[in-house]
Amino acid sequence: MDSPWALCDLLAADGPRAELIDELGLFGPMIGSWDVVITNHRPDGEEIVHGEWHFGWALDGRAVLDVWIAPNRAVRARTGDHSGEWGVTIRVHDPSINAWRSTWIGPKHAVVMPFIGREEGGEIVLEGSFDPGLTTRWIFSDIQPGSFRWRAVESTDDGASWSLRQEMAATRMEERR
Repeated sequence: MDSPWALCDLLAADGPRAELIDELGLFGPMIGSWDVVITNHRPDGEEIVHGEWHFGWALDGRAVLDVWIAPNRAVRARTGDHSGEWGVTIRVHDPSINAWRSTWIGPKHAVVMPFIGREEGGEIVLEGSFDPGLTTRWIFSDIQPGSFRWRAVESTDDGASWSLRQEMAATRMEERR
């Protein structure tokens, strides 16, 4: 490959494969670029970060891939703040379990988090366990053409109660010209 763009061309797809439209449609509303306001809920208070999130069809139309950047590139350019993450998630539908296999990769801290995702009551719920006794859920909700909400919750009591760790309000970016 002569340029890095050749790799991007191999990764990206114009849309879902025709035979997978129904399965891949769950994440279809997220395809595109989003501005996100991230609220990190910490014991010492809340932290607000402005980020960006980009979703697209990938791997011959068999997957949904996203790139998450926080703080966003505009903040990084203006302030020089590169303290956040620039990560990627790959999502594929697994017909053997009728669910999504979704893996987040955060290279800054070498984090790899595999989730199983399903639609539940109008939300997309991804669930995984990464520490003993801790269950993590990442939830997409209030999905509209121009906005959605995302939140990360954790349970230490097998789902009897949940603690909010992070949430995002996403608004669709205007088309770039």
